[in-house]
Amino acid sequence: NGSDTFVVRRGNMYYFKNSLSGGEADIAIAFGRANDEVYFGDWDGDGKDGIAVKRGNMYYFQNSLNGGEAEFSVAYGREGDDSFFGDWNGDGKDTLTVRRLNTFHIKNTISYGEADIKVTYGKPGEDTSIGDWNGDGIDGLVIRRSNIYHLKNNLTASGVAENVIAYGKSSDQVYFGDWNGCGTDSVVVRR
Repeated sequence: NGSDTFVVRRGNMYYFKNSLSGGEADIAIAFGRANDEVYFGDWDGDGKDGIAVKRGNMYYFQNSLNGGEAEFSVAYGREGDDSFFGDWNGDGKDTLTVRRLNTFHIKNTISYGEADIKVTYGKPGEDTSIGDWNGDGIDGLVIRRSNIYHLKNNLTASGVAENVIAYGKSSDQVYFGDWNGCGTDSVVVRR
């Protein structure tokens, strides 16, 4: 329905809910290894998120939530790079970005090779998330400093945030998503 929901991870087991409600998981799968870095995104543009895991600079993808082996894989960036996924060009597919220091190396396809765009934003290692902040179908960046969020929609140029908001407490866990299916991502905090 276009609304984001939650998944719980325990080791390499994932428990998905198809609605923002309590109760048992709607889908449970095993994928990857317990110590993998995990990402979710729409890899094939079908409107449904799949799962990806990272080991070193290798990424292993699955479009459907069936568990088991990866459907495809790609090497990108360097071991130790921070990884992010988003739809950077509005084509409906989430692709890779890696951050080195405070430079984001953005790819518009899931493939090996040089970045399509490089953007300098924030400070090295800052708490960063991805989302569509203005509903244009293209993801942007948000840097969190305490309970202040610095949102950047324009990824064609380096520079300062276009919007700055305060929300929650600095000790909150923070998640971003389109919780009501309106096409714009927003924040939710967990205490």
